[in-house]
Amino acid sequence: MINSSIGITGSVGRRGRNEKLDVVAVQTRLNELMGASRPNLVPDGISGPKTRGMIADFQVSVVGFRHPDYRVDPAGRTIVAMNDPASASIWQRMSIPDFPDDPGPSGGGSSEKPKEDPKPATRPTMVPRALVDKEIAATRPGGFLRFADSASPGGFAVVKAGETWLGPEGKRLIIHAMEYETREGGKLKPNGIVTYQQITSDTATAREGVIYRQNREGFVTDILYAGIAHAGKKLKSTQVIIEMEMEFLLAVASANPFVFAADASLKVAEWTAANKDNFPKWAKAISLVLTARKTLKTYAPTLWDKIVDATLFAAWKGTKAAVVMFGADVARNIPEGMAGDTKKATKLAGSILGAIGKNGFNARMTALKLVWTVLSKVAVKALTSVPAAIKITAADKKKAALDLVASLKKAGIALSEGDAKTIVEEVARNADEVNDAIRKLKAGYDAIR
Repeated sequence: MINSSIGITGSVGRRGRNEKLDVVAVQTRLNELMGASRPNLVPDGISGPKTRGMIADFQVSVVGFRHPDYRVDPAGRTIVAMNDPASASIWQRMSIPDFPDDPGPSGGGSSEKPKEDPKPATRPTMVPRALVDKEIAATRPGGFLRFADSASPGGFAVVKAGETWLGPEGKRLIIHAMEYETREGGKLKPNGIVTYQQITSDTATAREGVIYRQNREGFVTDILYAGIAHAGKKLKSTQVIIEMEMEFLLAVASANPFVFAADASLKVAEWTAANKDNFPKWAKAISLVLTARKTLKTYAPTLWDKIVDATLFAAWKGTKAAVVMFGADVARNIPEGMAGDTKKATKLAGSILGAIGKNGFNARMTALKLVWTVLSKVAVKALTSVPAAIKITAADKKKAALDLVASLKKAGIALSEGDAKTIVEEVARNADEVNDAIRKLKAGYDAIR
């Protein structure tokens, strides 16, 4: 219980003046406000990482900071709240264990060692992890987490302890939520943790009654496209949607969670009805690209790098969906056997579509079809030459290169004349192998409209 106000002459915390008496005053007041809800600070007058971390915890839990600044200013919102007797009950009710200590500059000394990073096995990840009894016992209910959501008032939604949220597998009861920022590569990045109990589940991956923990990124991704998952299941039950189409929709949503952000069930139904006949065509087109990949990368590497990879995959590689599916090195980790795996090819097609949109997907496919048309003429002419490629004149090659540049330009794709000439040379030199790949690709793209 606090019965007096504190005043400080300068800022305390990150980049503050951190005068010893001011720091002691803030540490003492924080201890009074938190009560026995967690271990108290040592009032030693040193603004160390634990003190700054506790300031940030107070700012998030009580003051309502979206992004705490780890500092108490003499006339700021934080000290006003610290002098409000009501803040004690709010903070203790919203108390969040193990708020990250501030690793930033203190503006003063520190006798407190920064907390070590948790072991990889216990660090929250995008995939929910079931907690053991010891972890459950150590979790104090409370807290909140915010995330950008165009369909919510103010452009963001708030997840609070005690609320029920819908995940892809069913209802989740929020036990504990925390948001904070971490510094990666010199930049601050939103981060957080959510602990919840699975209330209902219609999948084998989530068990009812079990308590899970998940990082902010994974939790937000899950709830943003939970509506798509449940709308798809509902449509499936009326025989409107099949398993492959469901995989496609989830992949689209994973690549771009805001595609169906508002009124999800209605939009998913309408979009599926309008496009579901194209799902297998789009998936087949990706399968064909993957089938031809090894041949093209071996015998026409410039063709692959400058046209196929740059045209089709470039916009998608950096997306969360790509990294989740194949790891950080996306291009290298797409498995060779994926071409024959309908389910995986469908996910890949849906992810690319989510990243570049329907029009972008079809535009790139149309551009590639024009490329195959130009290059197949070069390959066929080389194959009919005796010996191969001798009867293809310099003029023929130049014309093919110019046609290649022009066909891609119509689709909004830039290719230098030098690269175009190199591609033509590669095709002419390896006509037999490349022609077979081009023939299969062109036939597959004929089905895409």
